Amino acid sequence: MRILLAAKMMSVGGLERIVVGLARELSARQHQVWVVSSGGDLVGDLERFGAHHVQVPLEITSPVGVAQSARQIRRLVVQQRIDL
Repeated sequence: MRILLAAKMMSVGGLERIVVGLARELSARQHQVWVVSSGGDLVGDLERFGAHHVQVPLEITSPVGVAQSARQIRRLVVQQRIDL
C-alpha cells in the first residue's frame, strides 16, 4: 500500500516521533511511505527507515497558505498514486 503521513514539522517532539515510528513500522511491512512536512531534525530518520520525505511548507495560519499546501499535497497524491 502507498501511504501518506503529514506533520507540520519534523523536529524533535512527541507527534513527530510517532510519525517516525509509523513510517518505520509501515516500511518494515513492505508499504511505501511518504511524509510531508516543513522539514526538521527527524527527516534523516524518516529516510533511513525507507520513507520518502517531501518538504511542503504546511502553512495553517492563512487561507492562501492552506490552499497552496493543499495543492502541493494533492499533486503528490495524484503523481504517486497514494492509497491512504
